[in-house]
Amino acid sequence: MLIEGAETSQYRAGSALQRKWYTVETLTPMAMHGANSRGDPQFRIPSLRGLLRYWWRAVQYETDPAKLLPKEEELFGGTQTEQSGKSLLRLVLHPPNFLLEEYPLLNHKPRTKDKSFTQVLKASQFLSIEASTYQFTRSDKWSHFQDALELALLLTGMGQRARRGFGAVQWQEHQFDSVESYGQRLCEVLSRLNVPIMSGITNGCLVKAVFNSGQLPPHPTLMAVWLGKPYEDNAAGVDCLLNDYGHASHLRSRASLGGIYPRFASPLWGSVRRIAGQLYPVISELQSAYSRKTPAVDYESDRNAFLQTLGVNI
Repeated sequence: MLIEGAETSQYRAGSALQRKWYTVETLTPMAMHGANSRGDPQFRIPSLRGLLRYWWRAVQYETDPAKLLPKEEELFGGTQTEQSGKSLLRLVLHPPNFLLEEYPLLNHKPRTKDKSFTQVLKASQFLSIEASTYQFTRSDKWSHFQDALELALLLTGMGQRARRGFGAVQWQEHQFDSVESYGQRLCEVLSRLNVPIMSGITNGCLVKAVFNSGQLPPHPTLMAVWLGKPYEDNAAGVDCLLNDYGHASHLRSRASLGGIYPRFASPLWGSVRRIAGQLYPVISELQSAYSRKTPAVDYESDRNAFLQTLGVNI
């Protein structure tokens, strides 16, 4: 059952928890499964929790893992430091009856009778997520949780091929009437998370991280956020956008943008957001000390070709 209600912190009488509800809409098909990858798709809170932790880490520019891990475990739980224990953050899903459909995850390939279709959660569905923490949690930590979750809701998707537009969701509070308003909200959240950024829409780039790129952390960290061209906010527009993401991924033969042998996740995380009644590709660029497997000139060439396919005016 979908829970309706204010998108602000709520206190129940006698409750030991502080709560906030997030009603989100699926913008693109979501292929998220449990232990049985061939079973029915489902929205999984452990996946959301892992995503939240990933994006929190992505805006931590600490180069020493021994210094970063205690901070991470204090917020999200763990077993390896003195700060280990249960996470202070609790996430609960209040789902509707999800509608499913068959959709080709490699939809950029020619549509033939042999083309592989996967069962997914359909786009244009709403679900409610309850985030909570203990009443004794310091207000700055509770605000930090909310900012980290909002960052994920601004930039990312969930499930299979989430880096290529699938599983994109939009928080109902994110009603953007212009590209500028989206960029402003993103900068505000990054600022509250103490991310050193240079903002301003230049050649399709909304923000860039400002720090010594010669000292990249060992974990993927946010370097820039790019915005592509608008697509129609309907089923045909979603198909076209995901098709372009698929084509963009296969413009190059090198592994600079991800590969299987060896396993290497793409440094470009492409998602989708609704802005002024249209759908826009939102591409986050992440780098680490170990991410560049090809010369920088090859990576930049491949990255630019990828971005241009999605309409980034680079």
